Parts: sequence; structure tokens; C-alpha cells
Amino acid sequence: MNHVTGFRLGDNVIFDDREWTITTIAGTAFGLRDASTGEFISTTLTELVLATGRPDVFDPSMSGLGPLHNADESTLLLARHVRELVDGTAPDGGQTRPEYHPSVPQGQRNARKLQELKDLGFPVGDSTLRRYITEYRRFGPAALLDRRSTRTYLPLDGVADEVITICDHLIRERVRSSSTTWTILAAETRKRFLAEWPDKQILLPRKKKLIQVLQELSRDLDPTGSAKNRQTAANSPNRLFSPRPGLLPGGEVQVDSSPFDVIVRMPDGKPGKVVLTIMMDKATRSIIATSVQRNNTGIDVASMLADALTPPLLRPTGVPAIDTWRLTQMEFPWAKNLGSDQSTRLDTSRPAMAISRLVTDNGRDYRSQVVEAACVQLGITLTRSAVRTPTDKAIVERAFHTIKTRFVMLLPGQTGGAVEARGAHPEREDLLDVEELIWLFDAWIGRVWQNTATEGLRDPRHPMAPPLSPNAMYAAMFPFVAYVPMPLSERDYIALLPLDYRTIQKDGVEFGRRTYDSPALAPYRLRSSRSPGQKKYEIRYRPTDPSRIWVYVDELDAHIPCDWRDRRIDTPHSRRMWDLAGQMRSKFQPLDADHSLTETMSLIQRAHRQWRQEVAKAERAEMAEYLNIVQGRTAHEGRGGSEVLDDNLAPGSPVAKVEGKDTNEWDLEDWEPDEALGIEKEV
Repeated sequence: MNHVTGFRLGDNVIFDDREWTITTIAGTAFGLRDASTGEFISTTLTELVLATGRPDVFDPSMSGLGPLHNADESTLLLARHVRELVDGTAPDGGQTRPEYHPSVPQGQRNARKLQELKDLGFPVGDSTLRRYITEYRRFGPAALLDRRSTRTYLPLDGVADEVITICDHLIRERVRSSSTTWTILAAETRKRFLAEWPDKQILLPRKKKLIQVLQELSRDLDPTGSAKNRQTAANSPNRLFSPRPGLLPGGEVQVDSSPFDVIVRMPDGKPGKVVLTIMMDKATRSIIATSVQRNNTGIDVASMLADALTPPLLRPTGVPAIDTWRLTQMEFPWAKNLGSDQSTRLDTSRPAMAISRLVTDNGRDYRSQVVEAACVQLGITLTRSAVRTPTDKAIVERAFHTIKTRFVMLLPGQTGGAVEARGAHPEREDLLDVEELIWLFDAWIGRVWQNTATEGLRDPRHPMAPPLSPNAMYAAMFPFVAYVPMPLSERDYIALLPLDYRTIQKDGVEFGRRTYDSPALAPYRLRSSRSPGQKKYEIRYRPTDPSRIWVYVDELDAHIPCDWRDRRIDTPHSRRMWDLAGQMRSKFQPLDADHSLTETMSLIQRAHRQWRQEVAKAERAEMAEYLNIVQGRTAHEGRGGSEVLDDNLAPGSPVAKVEGKDTNEWDLEDWEPDEALGIEKEV
């Protein structure tokens, strides 16, 4: 059989483990005769090819014309001259020259061509020319290339197996370690090799070659790159990945948490950072629930399930506790071209879907009994991802990067997500309150995310066509769902919210340093709850919305919605006034409770001491005047003493002395003026 032209009459082939000779060919039918027994059979081209196999025609290193793109003119010219010796084609592509016609003996043609090539500057020998002709017939023009120019050198070529083994073990050991440099790894490899095989030092490559071997073996376990990426890659299974496509909305919902790379004003008035948790539908790439907390818990995840199963307009929420005056002045690129009607339409067109499977990681908040109980009650299959394998939730992981670049980076106080990307003082910017961040992010999801084309929503039949948006994908899948999911009732929605206990006072319920009230609480004020073993009333609240709480009353077997009573944050200039008040707090040095009590006691003691001194001074002045009167003297008081008009008393002398005691030294509380003067008291 000829490798190039195929099967011919008289060719010997191996068919059915026997040697046959092709005797007849009729189209694709073949007649075969057994050379030893003379038996005749007929077969087809397909069966003959399957039995004999298809041999490789081209050398893998020379296949195709790709190497000729890098060939120089001399090589191409040589190829044209060799071709003339093979089939008689002239080098210029013209008519066949008579001296090189295939009918001329090959030896004569070769002799003429050797002289012609010598005149053209290609001095080759007869044996080399014959080799060129043979290789040209087998592999074509690419056979004339210098194989040194097309040879592929791999980093592991010529490296001893002992060196490769040590390098591979070293890379595996560095998966959980901190990142290092290639120079350190090369030095460690050399040290280990000399310790294990001191008599094979000649096999140890130089430093540059060792680094090439380490880089080739590391692949996605780069010990000098990101430690997080390296550890994630190490957890990926070394097998064929089986895809789990999202066929219908809610078929698989992935949930995960990530730091919100922005500084916000926390409820205590201080700057702080929060964690963002989102639930994303795999089929439509829709974000169906969010949570923004300082630390996410299982109760927060259960609340997200309530939001995911209930459209925004059907949730029993109150008026957002945000500074609407300020937020309306904030202009973002996604809101500049939206009118009020369009904005409302986009915000109300969020998809509603029932969750069949919830995929989470192994975090403590997702392993909470609250989450497991909620999934059981709602008929949701809870699936855990592999440990330290974020690729099991690749869709929701990728969404955090998009949120960072398209939303977070436009906010005041954004930190960039890394130390090298952080600004000088982001905490000094005009920070958002945490409630404002929640409202703004929720509005961005409804108006922007759900209506933005996503790369993951491309038609697999037409991959070059424009991608779809989450809302468009949901609309396309909706006819195949076969039902419209029923949202949670108000009672079920409230049952998934966090729980606490409070008393009902005359002015309402105090929770989170805020007061909530409702006219329906009137019969229950200052009364104890009828719940077994609990005098306080059960309340439910949304961690992301402080505008309303729900008080459960056993007598009614219902939750009473109570709104925040004192709303002073949605008036003009309210934020600016409260920010200024916060600055004044530090300027006026506020006192805490202990210092305030100490200062009050000190103030009372100083006031009482001063009062007693003033009373004693007044009594001494009154006594001096009384003594002057009873002794018949008149004195004019002055700062330096008394000017006495009596001739018997010299100026500056004491006004009076009784029993050798100066009146200024008398104890006024024990002194009796009548006894001192010898006057008897009337009985």
C-alpha cells in the first residue's frame, strides 16, 4: 500500500489477521485473494481501512506548511529545484524543461542539477541531493527545512529524573506556605539534591535551568504568586469536570459572602466595614437577595431566603430609614439617563422564582441550624461545596468582582480592596450610613445589574451573538417553568426574621436605641406577655432595615407592625446638622456616666462649702455691729479695719474683747451673746 496514493492492484494487506492480495477494484469495492490458500473474498473501502488502519503520512515535526512561513528565500528556492527533480515542474512554474523531463534517467537529471545548484550558490553533494528527493516525496517542501530551526526544546529535556522529583515535591510542599521567590526555591532544590544524591552532583543543572524546571512543574501552583489562587488550584480535583448547567430559574442558587470594600458610618456613628452576602441564580445570573452586616450569621441567611422568595413590593416593610434628600442628589452613571417612569419600571421587574437547590460553602453561618431548618420548611435542597474550593461557586465568586468594579469603586470611602489600592484617608470622606449603602445597592441591582448584559448568558449555538441580561434570560425561561411561584405570606416572611424580646412601655417598644410604636399596642402597654415562661413580648426585625419591627401578641396570634416613631433623618440638611453635632461632641469633651457622677458630687461639695463660708461671714459682720451698739460705740467699716470714734479706743485696736477672746476667733455655732455680756435670759 502506498501511503500517499492509497490502495493499488497487487498490494498486500492484512485483513482479518490474514495476508491478502488486492486482485480487483470496482469503485469502493475490493476483491481480495488469500496468498496461501487462494481463497477469494470481497469487501468495501470502509471495512478495509478499519482493518488495516490509516498510517500517518506526515512527520509530526514537518506536517503542514506552517514551518515554511518562517523559511528564508534560499530554502524556498532549493525546494523548487528539488521539486523539478521529482515531477519535472520548472522552478519558475513554467513549462517542463527537456533536460529535467521525468523520462530522462534520474542520474542524469541529478548530475545536471548538482552543477546548476553549484552555479546558484548551493554546493551540495550527490547523496544529499538524493536524500532531499526522497524526503520531498514523503513530507513535501517542509522536509528541506533545517530541523535545528524547527526543533522544540522543552524545559524538562535533558533533566535527570532525580532533579524533577525533588522539584515536584518542593512545589507541592509550598502550596500552603507563604509566597517566595524562584531563587530561594532553586537554592532549596540544590540543597536537597546534594543531601540525597551527593554522588550524582554532575546531574544537577545550573540555577537558570533549575528555575525553568520549577516554573514548568508549578503550572497553576505558582509558589511566587497569589497564595489564595495557589491554594484554590490545589483543591481542584484532577479529573474531567462534569458540568451542572442551570436549566430553569431557581434550579440552583449560589450564596457567598465577601468584604464590602467600602467604609461606612455604623449605627454607633463610627466608621467601619461590613460584609456583603448575595444569593445568585445560576440559570439567569439574577441577584435575588442581599445582606449587609458587620458579621453575617445564620439568622441573616434565613432572612435572605425570605427576601428571595418574596418580591420587593410584597414585603411587609416600612418607609426606608435613610436620608432621601441626600441620596436624591447623588448621581451615578447608571442613573443619569433614567427617568422616573423608567426607573420605577426597572425596579419592579425583578424576577420571582422558587429555589430548588441552595449551594453554600462550609462557613459557620451557612452550617447554622436556623438555615437548615428554614431549607427543610421551604423544601430547598442544601448542598455544601468542597472545603476551600471557591470554584464550586464560581458564578457568585465572579459576581463580587463585577460589583467591586461597577458599583463599589464609585462610592465615597471605597478602599480598593487591598493595601496598595487604598487611598490616603478614605475614612475622612463623606461616608454613607450603612442603611444608605443597603438602599443604594438594592436600587443598583434592580435598575442596573438585572438589565446589564452578562458574558455568562451567551447562546451556545451562536457564541458571537450579543449576550443577554438577567431579566431577558428570565423572560426567555419563564414559559418553560410551567408555573408562577407563590410568594411567601406576610406571616411566613416575618417568621424567617431574627427574634428578640422586649417590653411594651407607655411610649412604645424600645429596640436598638430607637422607639417603635403603633396604635394597636394600646391594650398591651405595661402588661406582661402570656407566652409560657416569658414576660416580655416576642419581636421580629430586619437587620438591614431599622424602619419597622413586628410585635407578636399571643392573644391575637398575630404580629403587630410598629414603625420607628422619631424620624428626624429625612428632612433637609438633617445629615449636615448631625455630622456637625458629631464634631462638636469631641470639641466639648462629653462625660461618661461615671465621670458625670463624680463631677456632680464635687460640684455639690464646692457649693456647700462656699455657702457655709458666706453664712459665717455674714454672721460675724452682724455680731460686730451688735457689740458696737450695746457698748455705745459707732464704727465705720473699712477694708483695713474699723475707725473707732470712742476716745478710749485707739484706731486699729480690736473692737471688743470678752474674757481675752477676739470676736474673730469665736465659734459662732456655740456662742451665746447674752451669756457673754452677763445678761440674764428671761424665763
